[in-house]
Amino acid sequence: MNLGAVFAGAAAIAALGVALPVAVQRRDLKGRAFVLMASLVAVWNAYFALLFVLPCTEVTWKLLRVPAVAVALTPTAILFFFHVSSSKPRRLWHVALWVSLGLAIAVVLTNPLGLVVRSLTPGVWGCRSEAGPLYHLHTANVILCAIATFWLCVTNLRVAQNARERLLARFWLLSAAVALPLGVTNLLPAYGVPMYPLGNLG
Repeated sequence: MNLGAVFAGAAAIAALGVALPVAVQRRDLKGRAFVLMASLVAVWNAYFALLFVLPCTEVTWKLLRVPAVAVALTPTAILFFFHVSSSKPRRLWHVALWVSLGLAIAVVLTNPLGLVVRSLTPGVWGCRSEAGPLYHLHTANVILCAIATFWLCVTNLRVAQNARERLLARFWLLSAAVALPLGVTNLLPAYGVPMYPLGNLG
């Protein structure tokens, strides 16, 4: 049994498990942003679960181009949620969000051409992406969103007005401090770094 696939599959189910109640109960912008983020995170985890178990063939690569759209959009969706959740969003974060969206769209449009992920190659734990010439766009987007999201969490904690807001801000800051660095590790195998991708644990 591939434990990586188990963890990734469990993470996908958990993400959907928190998205569905919010989708039913919340219809405001923040609620919709959370549902979008959690849904894309679920598909992102499912994508890696498939990488762990499917054969590293051209058919698999073509099949995974569909959930790869969610993989490209997930960093932007995370930043968008924290942006709309911020009590005092600055113009800088608006700019960062639009830059992130532009990078994500570029990745979505060029990945089917083999310019982002060229192919899949076997690794110790399953398939790993073979980086194409534009894979750096995805990496840049992930790093941009990780830094911006973490900084938004810090800002929200600093401007919290009451105990409830401070508790919620601490929760999101701790979550970001754990999940974002782990998520970045999923990029490393594409650059030939022999590291187990830990993002699904985040």
